[in-house]
Amino acid sequence: MFKTVKNRVTEEERLEAVHHVVHDYANLVSSGTMTVAGRYQTTGLVPPVNTHVGHAFLVNCRKMYEFFLYEPSKDDIRAKHFLTPSLALTFDLLNWGTWHNAMNKQLMHITFTRVTKPKQWEGHDENKLFLDEFMKAWKEFRRNLKEPYKSKFDSEIAKKLKLGSEFQGLDLS
Repeated sequence: MFKTVKNRVTEEERLEAVHHVVHDYANLVSSGTMTVAGRYQTTGLVPPVNTHVGHAFLVNCRKMYEFFLYEPSKDDIRAKHFLTPSLALTFDLLNWGTWHNAMNKQLMHITFTRVTKPKQWEGHDENKLFLDEFMKAWKEFRRNLKEPYKSKFDSEIAKKLKLGSEFQGLDLS
């Protein structure tokens, strides 16, 4: 848990948090790439693995949507923790935005909303749109990082892409 002073997170805590942000983004790209391609490297994703990987991708979309768009709170890590406060940066996540509330109910909770207000999900077209828009938002986020966070993000991404890493070969730029 972050040690906050008047809801402010220390620079040291922000630097430590970078590892977790990069890890969760790498999981989004990894699961999203597999979901969209329908395979992991040369192995096809068959039931039930395809469902599990697709679910992981959608959960990571939900997580990163809130990272990019929600205001900082006393214990949730947000993009604004690493950007210049006066920067009026917005992230275009409109495709996910149309699904966010439904996915929140369908993935993260067992609710009657699934029964009373179901939103039919196929994902065949949407998954590619989601992956593309999150990758675009990540690039915009990285272009606007301030120091010392920019260097820390670069370092953590390099670790994720090392030879032999489960994330090797992914586009985490």
